[in-house]
This record gives sequence, C-alpha cells and structure tokens, in this order.
Amino acid sequence: SITQTRDNQPADELRRGSTGGGWRSMWACAGFANLLSSAGLLGTLGAVSTTSGASWLSAQLFYSPEFHGRVAGSDPDGLHD
Repeated sequence: SITQTRDNQPADELRRGSTGGGWRSMWACAGFANLLSSAGLLGTLGAVSTTSGASWLSAQLFYSPEFHGRVAGSDPDGLHD
C-alpha cells in the first residue's frame, strides 16, 4: 500500500518523484495528482521531485489556485500547514 511504511506502519507523508517527457509527463502527473486528490491523499505529499514536463505540472499545481482547483478540485493552500 502507498500509505504504509516498509514495516507496515501508517505513513506520515507521501513523496512523489516524476521524470521529464514534456506534455506527456505533465498530463500523466496531472492524472496522478487528481487520483491522490480523489483518494484524499494529496495533502499528505511531504516532498515532490520533478524534472521537465513534470515540473511544469508541479509549479502550476502548487502555485496557481485556478490550476490546482481544476486538477485537484481544491485550493493549494490546503496543502500547507
């Protein structure tokens, strides 16, 4: 499960790494972000590492309320403590 540690304990946060690939990578990451949001897990992202197209998505997702709302259906301010 993505919500458990190696010793089957609940994970405090998720970490996401994505590689480049231009538009394909950006839209694949958008789908992943949407999935996490639908599962109520997007707010548990503790670290994100991206390159190229995945970075296009990450920058918009974390800094544009309009874009974040369209992908995740919520406000990016909800991702911060």
